[in-house]
Amino acid sequence: MTEENKNAQSLTEPTKALLTKNNIGEFFVADVTGDKDADSYKLKVKYKNADSNEEKSTFEGFIKKTALAEDTPKENICVRLIAVEEDQYEFVLNDTVISYHTFMFPFLYATDKMTRKEFGSRCHPGWRLDLWEPERMNDQLDYNQYHYFNETAHNAIYTTKSAGNGKKRQSDENFENAAVINLRFDLSSLITEDRADDHDKKKADSFEYVIRKYNDRKPGEKLTVKFEYALDIHAIRMKLYNTGVGILIFELENSKYPTEKNVIRINDFGRRIYAPYYAYYNESMHCSICANEIFFNVNGKHIGDADLLPERLRASAEETVLAEPIRILLSNGDYTITTKNTYGKNDTRIETALDDRMFVACYYKNGDFVDAMREWDGENYRYLTHAKENVPFDNRENANAAHRLYTMMYADGDGLCCHSRSMMQKLLSDDHIYTRWLEYGWNSGNEKCFYGSITGFSEYTMITVAKDPPDHLIAAFLTQYVEMATLVLAQRTSLLSFEYMISEYAHGRSYNVEDIHKRYILFQSQILLNEVTSQQQGLELYDLLKQNLMIEKEQSEIKEQIEGLFEHRNYVHDKKENRILFWLSLLSIAEATDIVTNLFIPENGAWIPSVVKGGIMLALAAFIGISYKHRK
Repeated sequence: MTEENKNAQSLTEPTKALLTKNNIGEFFVADVTGDKDADSYKLKVKYKNADSNEEKSTFEGFIKKTALAEDTPKENICVRLIAVEEDQYEFVLNDTVISYHTFMFPFLYATDKMTRKEFGSRCHPGWRLDLWEPERMNDQLDYNQYHYFNETAHNAIYTTKSAGNGKKRQSDENFENAAVINLRFDLSSLITEDRADDHDKKKADSFEYVIRKYNDRKPGEKLTVKFEYALDIHAIRMKLYNTGVGILIFELENSKYPTEKNVIRINDFGRRIYAPYYAYYNESMHCSICANEIFFNVNGKHIGDADLLPERLRASAEETVLAEPIRILLSNGDYTITTKNTYGKNDTRIETALDDRMFVACYYKNGDFVDAMREWDGENYRYLTHAKENVPFDNRENANAAHRLYTMMYADGDGLCCHSRSMMQKLLSDDHIYTRWLEYGWNSGNEKCFYGSITGFSEYTMITVAKDPPDHLIAAFLTQYVEMATLVLAQRTSLLSFEYMISEYAHGRSYNVEDIHKRYILFQSQILLNEVTSQQQGLELYDLLKQNLMIEKEQSEIKEQIEGLFEHRNYVHDKKENRILFWLSLLSIAEATDIVTNLFIPENGAWIPSVVKGGIMLALAAFIGISYKHRK
């Protein structure tokens, strides 16, 4: 270490108190300053307020030359503190993921009875069938995931060679009988240009999901970026269910933005797929809760038109302009995705299921957050006490734990959206906050607890914050728990699809009662499952997901509506049959009168055909009456 590195910038007392050996392993943002010396680079480390994301102070540290690759950017890099000695702070480049973000976009694709095969053919050609092959069981992660779920859940989660009728399938076109068809996107299909030279060809391809927000501006002012997040794309998947619904899944990783505020913003602004409103009082058509741009960045190149908030409205009130990544993935050169009710033959119409937001499943590593949440005051966790007392949110060291937990679990990226003590207590109750592992390894005499986690559930989120989690727990969340959330989201969206079918039937279009009822019975047996695992924690989480996505309530209402359809159909049939019976009765009376007249006043055997006709009429009336009785 050089003499220059030893003369570190003097720090404020709060920063000195923060930066101790207890903070080894924490993340910071830094710029590389000055030239390299014999063995290290200087760093200008930014200590930011986690709540406001504003710089609180800066100080100098160092990173060894061997720990920083030559092509590493020199600004806003994420570093991790590994040693504190005599006010000298040694860092390494962060090579671990800080948070995982899974965005799920549920939609209805069969709004005009489009089949899964036809819908898939209209999407980007980069989609590939994702079969659950027997050889995948050699992978520990897949093995654990597969055996976590019961056999009934397998059919609702995976696409196997035996899906459908139990016979081997050889191509995706033969999977129409499967409960779900799984697709995985080939990210390399997004690469539009060849590498420029041999040096570029040696680099690994980079695929990023970028969220960008601009500052407010008046007409004529320069556009400036308020914040931008570039998340690594781990995978993009899609599930198409036999109920006419699909779920597009973005699996993203954050290794650059460590603070709570950043993670909350990623969850909130990254999930919004269209502008929910335009502020009519603002000339720039500002929407404070929506990113200006969401786009793919492939090998440093931006793909397509990213604007979520264009300077001028480019859509009518009838159409929702979806975020660019969705438009790319669900369209191809011949067909374009649309949400309009009136569309052309080259449009593929879908309906969104969760307004302007995708569902978010997030796993965030933050030990300080977990330690703050598990503080116990003798009767409740501190966050519940703060919810009752409405403690001010004044600074990080004395933050309102209730506000801090609420903004994290409900992804309030633009500020706290609940200012009621009674509602805050309800929304942080056991119906929404899962604390089974919050005090794991806790010892009242040992403040440096080695693990703990807390999970929050809402209609739009499943978010876990954990302290020093081992890899197998992260993997369980990203596979088993995310699959459970996806299944419950498919249940909710499928119930909405039945609501759509019932509405179409009520308006005399497309569907009939028998078809709706048949689809619903199939949905109940294949997708609307009471349980998916025998594991106790899995049962608890699955119940919380169903409760927060209001599955039982929606199911009860749809069931009543379908029963109402049958009652209406029977009423219509009854009216028709009663009308027929009425006229048959009149004819029978007329024929009976004719028979009696001919019997008592015979005239050359004319009574014989009258008796025959009357008998036929009476038999027909009796047959209709008996059929009606059996149908009821």
